[in-house]
Amino acid sequence: MPDRSLTVDYLLIDMKAVASLIGASVPTVRRMTAARAIPQPRTLPGRRVMRWLRSDIESWIAALPAAR
Repeated sequence: MPDRSLTVDYLLIDMKAVASLIGASVPTVRRMTAARAIPQPRTLPGRRVMRWLRSDIESWIAALPAAR
């Protein structure tokens, strides 16, 4: 039986959740997305909805250089 503890809501996150994860505002996430400075969102088939894979954002955060 598949593990139902992970839901699509957890795996796919919206811009507000991305902003919260990286400690930035929604407009900053928009600018970073346009500049391709963060992982690009996915467009859900048949919808005009963009979502990020939470794992993409978490991997990007982990790869950032440490603050001095």
